Amino acid sequence: MKEECVPYVYNPLYYNETYKSLADGKTYNDCIVIKGQNTSGHWEMSSVVSEHFANMEGENIFEYYNKVNNVNALQFQWASGITGVTPDPLTSFNTDETVKLTEAMTKRDDVKNMTYKVTLVNDETCNFNYNIVFVNPFVAGTTNGISIYGNGIGENTGATMPQVVVKDNEGSNIYSYNNTSKTLVLSSKATDTYKLTNDIVSVEYAFVENAAWTELTSNMSKDSKLEVNDVTGVVTWKNQGSTLVKDYNLTVTAKVTFKDLSVVTCNIPVKLAKDAQ
Repeated sequence: MKEECVPYVYNPLYYNETYKSLADGKTYNDCIVIKGQNTSGHWEMSSVVSEHFANMEGENIFEYYNKVNNVNALQFQWASGITGVTPDPLTSFNTDETVKLTEAMTKRDDVKNMTYKVTLVNDETCNFNYNIVFVNPFVAGTTNGISIYGNGIGENTGATMPQVVVKDNEGSNIYSYNNTSKTLVLSSKATDTYKLTNDIVSVEYAFVENAAWTELTSNMSKDSKLEVNDVTGVVTWKNQGSTLVKDYNLTVTAKVTFKDLSVVTCNIPVKLAKDAQ
């Protein structure tokens, strides 16, 4: 007699019938959204699979279905082509595992499809799938940008580091400039709640090669200089005596990397101004 294939009941605490991605704008069905947790001494993008499904008679999905009469096996596995995750996407599992990203998130979110197969006592199989959505815990904060007087005497410089702000999804500061130490520092929430440490954070600065940058760099004389220090974020402009006739609106990116967790890019407007501000 043919058995009916019925998907397991998702956990009403966490199940989203649909979810619109912050990264690609697409709408995905049957989603569990992951905010992450602190399980191994620091924040990681992970969740246990049993939390994705409703408990039955006080037991999780693996405990309950191990003793259901018409089920021989329950196997989970990441969908074909999924990478950057654990457990191993090439191997199935039948116990309650922690699903986790193994690489730092570079987008606002990342949708990973999980499959599960139910083998019934008559050897029929039922195949289902759902989406696990990992949401980047950190975002770029608001910056006012800086202005550099492009017709000043000698080298003209400006600091972009004080404009770097990283927040979490609750709007709390995570990483920002400290006026006393003159450095970027982790907030108390970053160290106490997320358990972040300075050794896992790095910042790299670079120009966005936009139209203003292209016009400047393609027309500068040999010994002129337009650069941003990739470590300190200091922007330097120097030419060989001529006066700029207009403003140039540049952008410096500060790529803040929290190792194995998150990458956040802060876009900092830099105005190279023809007039003193």
